[in-house]
Amino acid sequence: MPARRRVRGPTSTNETDNAGLRKFYSKDHAGARPSLDVTYNSIPGITGRTPVDHGYVTTLTPQLTGYPFDADGGTAHVDYQVWNSTQTTMLASGSGPVVPVNSNSPWTVPAGILADGTSYTWRARANDGIDAQAWPGFGTFTVDTTAPGAPLVTSSTHPDQSAWYTTTAFSASWPAVADAGGLAGYGVVLDDQLDTVPSTVTQTGTSYSATLPEGIDYLHVRAGDKAGSWGPTTHCKINVKGAITSFDEGARTQKYLTLRAAGDPAVTGASFQFRRGDADPWTTIPLAASNMVDTATSTDVTAWPVPMTAGTTHLLRWSLPATAGIDAADGPVQVRALFTGGPGGNTQTKHATLDQKAFGSDYASEQVGSGSVNLVAGDYQISDTDASIDSYGSDLTVSRTFNSRDPNAVSPR
Repeated sequence: MPARRRVRGPTSTNETDNAGLRKFYSKDHAGARPSLDVTYNSIPGITGRTPVDHGYVTTLTPQLTGYPFDADGGTAHVDYQVWNSTQTTMLASGSGPVVPVNSNSPWTVPAGILADGTSYTWRARANDGIDAQAWPGFGTFTVDTTAPGAPLVTSSTHPDQSAWYTTTAFSASWPAVADAGGLAGYGVVLDDQLDTVPSTVTQTGTSYSATLPEGIDYLHVRAGDKAGSWGPTTHCKINVKGAITSFDEGARTQKYLTLRAAGDPAVTGASFQFRRGDADPWTTIPLAASNMVDTATSTDVTAWPVPMTAGTTHLLRWSLPATAGIDAADGPVQVRALFTGGPGGNTQTKHATLDQKAFGSDYASEQVGSGSVNLVAGDYQISDTDASIDSYGSDLTVSRTFNSRDPNAVSPR
C-alpha cells in the first residue's frame, strides 16, 4: 500500500473553539492586509485615415486625419509622420489633439515642407497616453495645387465659329492638357446654351464627334485632374443651316411670340411655319391684320418670305390667338423658318406653349381685389378654398378657380 503524504497547515490548539481564529497580515507591514494592484490597458487602433492611399491634396499644408479607437473607451490622440516617397527621410511629424475615442484627431502639415507636383508617404498611429499602437504601414499622397489649363479646341468640320455650315456631321479635337499630378479626363457637353460648365468627367480622349441638329449649338470642354481640380471651360459655337434666335426653347406666352431667323449671309429671305404637334403638317403662318408685325417698321407683314440682311430678319411680333389654325386655342406650338436664296434650308424646330389663362411667374398680371388680371389676354382669375383637412404629409384641399375667359369651365382641385 503506498505511503500517504500529509500536509499540515496552521492549526489552532483547539479546533472546536472559535476563540482560536487566526488572522494573517502583510509581511511588509504589521497593520496592512495583503493586496494586489493590477494596471490594465488595451492597445488603441486607428481608422478613417485621409488622404486615402495614392490620393491627392490640393494644398501645400494639407490636413491629415485619423480616428483613434480603444476597447477601454476614454480619450486618445493620433501621432503623424510624413516621409519622402522612398521612406528614407522623415520630413515632419506631429500629433493631433486629444479627443474622445472614435473622433477625429487631425494634424496639419506645417508650411515649407511639401512641394507641388511631388509624392510623399505618411503614416499615423493611435496613442491613448499610456500605450501607442505599433506604426502601421505607409500611405502615399501627391500634392497638386495647380488646376489644369483650358483645352485648345478646334474643329475640322466647322472651323469658323461665325460661319454657317450645311453639314450636320461634327468633329472636334484638342491637344492633351498637361497637369503636374495627372489628368483624370475631360468634361464634354454639347447643348444649345452659351455658357454651360461641365462638372463631371465624361471621357479621357481628346476628340469628340456628333450629329448636330439645325440651329446654334455649343461644345463645352473642360479638363479635370486627379486631385479634383477643374480648369477653365472652352466654349465653341457651331452654326448649322439656320436658327430662330428670338425666344428660348420651351417658352410660354399669353399671346405673343417674337420671331427672328438667322442663317448664312447668302440667304435672302425667310418664311415662318408652325404646327401644333409632331404628327401635324407644317403650315406657313397665315397673315392677317396685325397678327404679324415688323417691330423695326411697326408695320404689318403682308407676304412671305420676309427679307434677310446680312443673314438675319427683322424682329417680328406674332399674335398666336389671332392666327388661323391656332384659333385662340391654348396648347403647344412648334415653329421653324424656311430660307430662300443662298444654300436654302431651314432652322431648327422651336417649341412654345400658348396659355392665355396663365398667371404669376413672369407673366404680365396684376392683383385686383381678391383676384388677378392677365394684362395681355384680359382674363380675370379668382380662386377660393372650399374645404381643407389636415393629413399626414400634405393637407387634403378642395378649391375652385374662376376664369372670366372661360366662365363655364369647372376646375375643382
